[in-house]
Amino acid sequence: MAPNLAPFHVIAFPAGTTTGTSGPIDCRGYTQLTAWFTSVGTTSGGTIITEEASYDPLKDPTYGGTWSQIASRAASTFTGGVTLAVHFQEGDYAFVRFRISSDVTGGGSIGLALDGTT
Repeated sequence: MAPNLAPFHVIAFPAGTTTGTSGPIDCRGYTQLTAWFTSVGTTSGGTIITEEASYDPLKDPTYGGTWSQIASRAASTFTGGVTLAVHFQEGDYAFVRFRISSDVTGGGSIGLALDGTT
């Protein structure tokens, strides 16, 4: 049985982001994850990858291992001020991060938040 964990809400990328990688988000014990992708202005290009890795940040705070891809989202699918909710299938997650693998283009930018519940 999973522990009774409080829901969380983490800002992975603040509004205005066009490139970069978020910090790792501890999702251990959470079975329901929802990412909120928000566009600021026009986003005609760019790709945001959702990744996961299993490691112990106390033993290896600068993890250099492989991150596995969970999902990919084109920034052009949520343009013009749209907020898009992406629900990840129920599962056992470890540490999750978001990486913009190709820069957001079109003059706009994105914001991204992650919610977790059990």
